[in-house]
Amino acid sequence: MFKTLVRSTFVVLLICLMVAPSDVRAGKHVIDSKGLQNAIDDAAKIRNDNLQQLQDFLKMPEIQNILKKNSVDTDKVYQATAQLSDEELAKLAKQSQQIQKDFAGGFLSNRELMFLVIILAFVIVVIAVAD
Repeated sequence: MFKTLVRSTFVVLLICLMVAPSDVRAGKHVIDSKGLQNAIDDAAKIRNDNLQQLQDFLKMPEIQNILKKNSVDTDKVYQATAQLSDEELAKLAKQSQQIQKDFAGGFLSNRELMFLVIILAFVIVVIAVAD
């Protein structure tokens, strides 16, 4: 019984190896190292672009004034941006870009901008502290 089981397992294994694609038998990977490096570089560039967008937004004079008038530690908020996950950073960068466009287009009053900036700063710090 044991010999039969061993022989059957060996035969099945041999058939699998014969049927397997040559790429698998040769040990080739689905993604080559150059493709993997390109994916890592692309992800890093996207993160850096999002981080730059959010930090540039926070450095705007109007934003700095709002944060200072409301006793928000701008350095703490600025440093917290680097601690955000890629997903959180992408969402907040997109939101900051939209706020910037709306304010420049006159769609937001100074009061609305103030509320949005304080909320954004609060969210950044809370997320960074939570992680």
